[in-house]
Amino acid sequence: MNLIDAISNPSLGVGAEVPLRVHARFVAPFLDISLVLLGIPLVLGPSRRGVFVAVGLCVLTTVAFFLTILGFHALATSYILGPSFAAWAPLMVMAPLAAWRAQPMWE
Repeated sequence: MNLIDAISNPSLGVGAEVPLRVHARFVAPFLDISLVLLGIPLVLGPSRRGVFVAVGLCVLTTVAFFLTILGFHALATSYILGPSFAAWAPLMVMAPLAAWRAQPMWE
């Protein structure tokens, strides 16, 4: 609650970091689900890849996932994007990609 109180008090001048953290806390569970949906098809997919290739692809996917989040957060802290948009934008990018990658699991 202290973060929300700090945002609503303009005399504190909290900058973009505090609103970004508040929004990032709300979006974190949804980002976790999309990361799981991105990784599961790489491991359990009907491919003929080896275990090490599947693990390597999962690591690369995870690195790209977190670099996307860090990139949007950096754009918010440098005042290029708004804090709320920068917190939710990784989900807007990753959720459709995760749904597309996980679609063969449901067929």
